[in-house]
Amino acid sequence: MKSKKALSQVDWAISLGIFILYLAWFFILIKPQFEVSETPVNLLEITKENLLTQLKWSVEKRPLFVFSNMTSNNEGIIVGFPYELTDFAFSDQKYFTLDEGRLFFLDKLTEKTRLFWIINSSKSYALPTATKEITTSKSYTTTKDFRADFDSGLLNEINYKNKTMLTNFEIYINDVPLDTLNSSFIKSSILGGYKINTNNIKQKCYVLAENTKLYCFIDLGKEQPHDMTIKADLSGFTNYYANNLYAGSLSDLTCENFTEDYIDFYNGDEGLSFIFDKNINITICYNDGVKLNTVVDLDKNFSYMIVAHNGSYINSLNYKMPYYAHDWGIKQKVTGIDFDKMEELRNLSYFELKQLLGYPNARELIIVMSNSTEKIFRYNESEPRLQDNVFAQTFEEECLDDYSNKNKCEINLQTW
Repeated sequence: MKSKKALSQVDWAISLGIFILYLAWFFILIKPQFEVSETPVNLLEITKENLLTQLKWSVEKRPLFVFSNMTSNNEGIIVGFPYELTDFAFSDQKYFTLDEGRLFFLDKLTEKTRLFWIINSSKSYALPTATKEITTSKSYTTTKDFRADFDSGLLNEINYKNKTMLTNFEIYINDVPLDTLNSSFIKSSILGGYKINTNNIKQKCYVLAENTKLYCFIDLGKEQPHDMTIKADLSGFTNYYANNLYAGSLSDLTCENFTEDYIDFYNGDEGLSFIFDKNINITICYNDGVKLNTVVDLDKNFSYMIVAHNGSYINSLNYKMPYYAHDWGIKQKVTGIDFDKMEELRNLSYFELKQLLGYPNARELIIVMSNSTEKIFRYNESEPRLQDNVFAQTFEEECLDDYSNKNKCEINLQTW
């Protein structure tokens, strides 16, 4: 007689065999029912998800805040540009010039904060056409009744409304004339730029379109010089103004010496201002013309402007530095549908499109995109027949253009 233990082992072996046969039957016959179902609802959801993955893209935006104490149209705005970007644009497609870490553009200043957006993305940006009143060459730049002449990168003469206001401009570093041997010139549709690079000192002067000003920057290297002297001869002026103490008729003085960051020379019709970013020593002497001598300690980078204007000094006081300031905000990333990517789908074959979207080759598909007024994209290989059961899904997205502008768009998917 067999033992109960032996029978139990046989029963266990038979049960295990039956279980294994059941599993084999389960995976052969039942498993396909648990695979991803190709029901219309599932197909639409999968297609939508894969389509959006292909179409989404991002644009980076950097806010630039400009604060001012005055209102002026077509003002030259110059700001430090701290980013290592070589391909970017303004969101409003404004023309600009980037030169040695400074961003130059023209816009309106107001007595409140202006916000500008700098954008960049995976795409390239072309500068728009700028039609501004400016003619520039290595020896001169003219714009809006203003002309500045240069010799080897150094200012030589200023004319305003066909009147010569300034001649014999000279710069000395520690009583030695500024070496102009290493000079260069740049030009764009909005500026002419004149640069001198010598003894770890860079002087860069710019004339911007629509502006009767010369903007100059002294950038120091590691070896900082002791002082800088600017000399010039001025003509055609009857009065001067630096502050309430140093002001009046030029004919009433022989020489005057004081410390200020501003001095203006004017007559009944026009004037010429010298505006510095800090107080400097100013000496003016008059004898049928003005001899101007200014001395500044160069312990850090330094900038100055020469402004030609109508009327008296009142018309240039608002330009005392800093007449505007700027600050960069935190970078943002904007995401949306890229219409260019949608257009790229047209270059795909029907088979390639289905492969890209994970869509069964045996099923049919139509993709339609519309904006608020019209259909802007349609991809279909065939149209459904009357007997076909067509399932559709429509959903809203935000289309994002190269300049970070968003617009509502609608995508319609049809499957059968």
